[in-house]
Amino acid sequence: MSMDIGRGEVVGLVGETGSGKTTLGKAIVRLVNPTGGQIIYDGVDIASLDGPALRKYRSRLQMIFQDPYDSINPRMSVFDIVSEGLLINRIASGKELEDRVMRSLEDVRLPPEEFASRYPHELSGGQRQRVAIARALAMRPEFIVADEPVSMLDVSIRGEVLNVMLDLREKYGISFLFITHDLAIAKHMSDRIAVMYLGRLVEVADSEELVRNPLHPYTQALLAAVPIPDPTAPKVEVKAKGELPSPLSPPPGCPFHPRCPYAFDRCRTEVPRLREVSPGHWVACHLV
Repeated sequence: MSMDIGRGEVVGLVGETGSGKTTLGKAIVRLVNPTGGQIIYDGVDIASLDGPALRKYRSRLQMIFQDPYDSINPRMSVFDIVSEGLLINRIASGKELEDRVMRSLEDVRLPPEEFASRYPHELSGGQRQRVAIARALAMRPEFIVADEPVSMLDVSIRGEVLNVMLDLREKYGISFLFITHDLAIAKHMSDRIAVMYLGRLVEVADSEELVRNPLHPYTQALLAAVPIPDPTAPKVEVKAKGELPSPLSPPPGCPFHPRCPYAFDRCRTEVPRLREVSPGHWVACHLV
């Protein structure tokens, strides 16, 4: 698969559980090592870096994990959690360290005089996730992978955490790869949306264009599955049957063809190429 993210851009990555979204995010920030290909960041292939050369890029690329209960150390105070990356990378110390931690907490709407000395067990899920965002922000990154950052949170506090991230994008020009399985959230957060199925991109477009005019049958199925808050609205049949095949043994041809209601013989033997069907709208489907 191949995709690009511009400076200051938010790209939503959407797909079912098991499609490879988190693996892609971890590969981009080198938490897992890719077995092939390139990851070009600011003109440098960081997939081939290791040791001191890779450490140079660590502060510029950060990740926000899905579970705020597992991603922060329960034995550390909020101040220590947010400052840990700065100390490990020897970026700041003393007064500068304190200033950066306090500023990061303020940016995620956690008053530092109230929260810096607290421990994770004293925080709600939304507050823990904002601490995780502050930890990433303290490094002053240029790019953040946000791996379903609100899926473990109550619906009532998701909006606040999402708005914090949008504010950071506006204030600091940070680029985001926003991983989610929720198309409604992706549309709210993203400039563009990329739809992933079984390790492949099947559609990429501007978020408004993709929701208004989905061309791939899998994207259409995802949109049909979004609940409509109107009990009198006509029921739309979801156009994808069965379960996601095993990524270890993907089907030949188009990976979606076993579940696609429109599949024909070519779909079963030939992998469709991702091609631009209109300006900025890319689709991998033999029918389009």
